Amino acid sequence: MAGITRPGYGAADPDTMRRFRRLAARAEKRGLVKVFGSLVFRPRHAVTALLPPAADVRVVRALCGKGRLRQGLDRLVLLLVLRFEPAAYYLFGLFDDARFARAGEFITQRQLTNVLEFLNRDLPVDKVHDKAAYAGLCRTLDVPAPEVLGTWTPHVLPEPDFAPDLGRMADAHGVILKPVRGHGGNGLVILRRHGDGTWFLHDNDGTRDGLDWAAVHRALAPTGETFVVQQLAAAHPDLAAFGGTALPAVRLVTLWGEDGPRPISACVRIGRDGAVADNFSQGGTAAGVDLETGVLRPGTRAATGDMPGAITHLGPANRPLAGLRLPHWDQVLDIGLRLHRACPEFLSLGHDIAITADGATALESNNTWAARTGQKALDSGLGATPLPAALLDQAAARRRDGAR
Repeated sequence: MAGITRPGYGAADPDTMRRFRRLAARAEKRGLVKVFGSLVFRPRHAVTALLPPAADVRVVRALCGKGRLRQGLDRLVLLLVLRFEPAAYYLFGLFDDARFARAGEFITQRQLTNVLEFLNRDLPVDKVHDKAAYAGLCRTLDVPAPEVLGTWTPHVLPEPDFAPDLGRMADAHGVILKPVRGHGGNGLVILRRHGDGTWFLHDNDGTRDGLDWAAVHRALAPTGETFVVQQLAAAHPDLAAFGGTALPAVRLVTLWGEDGPRPISACVRIGRDGAVADNFSQGGTAAGVDLETGVLRPGTRAATGDMPGAITHLGPANRPLAGLRLPHWDQVLDIGLRLHRACPEFLSLGHDIAITADGATALESNNTWAARTGQKALDSGLGATPLPAALLDQAAARRRDGAR
């Protein structure tokens, strides 16, 4: 077995990344429970690191020849040196020696979420987190977005006040119900109405067809959610050709700088067949996007055996994925930048933007956004972007303001 090596930092600045991880560790120590969790983070995960899942071990052994012991030791090194959860080893493909050598440029979801939540803790997060408020923001800015009918709480009302409009929209386009404070595609519901008046319902539990309205209500009332009800957008034919039942979306990450916001990362997510959302974690495909041209790179999935850049063709007709120039790319960039300019209090936002035949349309913006999808899709860590340094600068500014 070859000797264990220490991970490097690739395109990232080592000192910046070490300081960023110290900030992330401090940021998670809010409240007694979180302080305890932070203190025992490495000891708790050490055993997990040394006992990798058998299924992942088999995949990696077939790919690069590393056995269980070597994989366990690699994972332990990443935990001790970079404070990585053991699963990051498989997610980012760090069992590949060349990628392991630059593992320090990657940022885990735990690290990014802790820092963003810490820096955003006193900000008006409902401005983007609340789906109804976000729809109002898009209307104010005249940003294209799916038409919103209103909000509905099924466990309070058996049908919304706008039921006739909902029916007409469900006939023509379909409607999507989003939990007002939902995230990550959780709780989404798609409704369509057939010509005979029966309903089709698609949620995370699967599909149900031929329902009357009472059955729709019985399915939704137990969720306890208040939903924003809006028109279901249809994907541009170039993206619809890749299949999947969910609406594909671009995740565009913007960062506020001296001259306002600028894009720093983008990928497109394409859901798997049967999924109601385009989530990477639910088996979807993600492909990096060149920010200058809107051209797609080869794609990947979250599974261990799907290496970054492994998927060049996708869909029922095996259409080329790599090299496709996304239509309406300039509109995608414009929407993300306009939305961030309207929210200057947030250092960074992750925007979900769909591309339809008529142009780009805003779906949501997130003040705390997923780190893993874009990094694996682009095969490049966020440490290679200006983000870590900007987060450190903002944290330092907050400390100075607090000392005054």
